[in-house]
Amino acid sequence: VIDNVCFAVCDPGSEVLIPAPYYPAFDNDLRVKSSVVPVPVHHGSASGLRKAFHSSAGGPGPGKREALESVLPSNEDLDRAFANCSNPRILLLTNPHNPLGVVLPSDEVKRCIKWALQKGLHVISDEIYANSVHGGDDADGGGEIGQGFRSAIAMMPELSRLLGSDLIEERLHTIFGFSKDLCASGLRVGCLHSKNTRLLTAIDNIGYFCGVSGHTGYLMAQTLQDASFVKKFLAKNQANLRKSYQTLTKHLREAEIDYLPADAGMFCWIDMQRYLKDKTFAGEMELWTGLARDAKVLFTPGRDCHAREPGFFRICFAWMPEEALKLAVDRVKHYIDKL
Repeated sequence: VIDNVCFAVCDPGSEVLIPAPYYPAFDNDLRVKSSVVPVPVHHGSASGLRKAFHSSAGGPGPGKREALESVLPSNEDLDRAFANCSNPRILLLTNPHNPLGVVLPSDEVKRCIKWALQKGLHVISDEIYANSVHGGDDADGGGEIGQGFRSAIAMMPELSRLLGSDLIEERLHTIFGFSKDLCASGLRVGCLHSKNTRLLTAIDNIGYFCGVSGHTGYLMAQTLQDASFVKKFLAKNQANLRKSYQTLTKHLREAEIDYLPADAGMFCWIDMQRYLKDKTFAGEMELWTGLARDAKVLFTPGRDCHAREPGFFRICFAWMPEEALKLAVDRVKHYIDKL
């Protein structure tokens, strides 16, 4: 769906601004057919987010909520990225966040949307983890399951009062899918919410080449019509995510591996900078290679997510049993203890 929106809105060579770090497959998704250029935009301060990390030395970060304001770039950061582009067309946000696994503060999301619309950009809000808010770990002051997330769709009335309904309806587009929340990634079903009639007409034509089959469409429609089942399924999935996440973070604490407390999705962002022999992205890849080759544990390197600094990794924790999570962390601990 993101690819189709970019294809409809952008010209080849147009830029899409993306707060970094971000989902590594965006690079491929945007370039292959649409030939647009992803532009990572970092927050100007590298230290802000560190305040939220659960440290092996100091325990839970002292200011998670404040530190989360460092996830999205400031208006000044966005201005600099915008000025360096030749034909910027879209700001792409992901909330809840991948790879950080956090729900973004609503005020920060609204600020970025407002900035983009005033610059004449379209905004895509990727909300594929919207119903995967698990609340996090009690040891880090975790929240309630399913609480905290607010969709860009819910922000539209407020933004309309600030900027005018025509601008909001023309340029704010929200994307959802069944891959994560309903554990149906193999069915390849995505959804677009937009009030831009010209965009929807274009998507109707483009969608002919990647349409959902009649069988799959019928299956998903029948599923969604059973509201009781969907409610129970989402609650069970959120509870399972929380249980797996808490298992993972328990063992990370025991292994003295620092991590960013998460509350959504299936990701945990860890800091292994102190285990780098060389404090570069080449050093990060050396550590990543050793973990994969010798410990038989595969993380996503921060470099692939356009992390600002080397030494950060994304853990995907949802697909394996709890015993495997413990084994994985034990293997990592055994490997890094020998460095």
